[in-house]
Amino acid sequence: MASQGALLDVPAAAEFLGVSEKALRARIARGQVPFKRWGGRLVFRRQELSEYLEMLPGVSLEEALERMQQ
Repeated sequence: MASQGALLDVPAAAEFLGVSEKALRARIARGQVPFKRWGGRLVFRRQELSEYLEMLPGVSLEEALERMQQ
């Protein structure tokens, strides 16, 4: 599955998130990452993964840049 498309397979989703496939599969098992089952495969919507990343605790790029200017 191409990593540029709307749907990602496990290797592409792991790369997108910056984690190993093993780490991604552990998060899947704990229900921490949005995914779908399609046939016998796990697939991920790129948009859902982006939203997931936005929801993680931390500071946004905009907030970090503002703080650097203070």
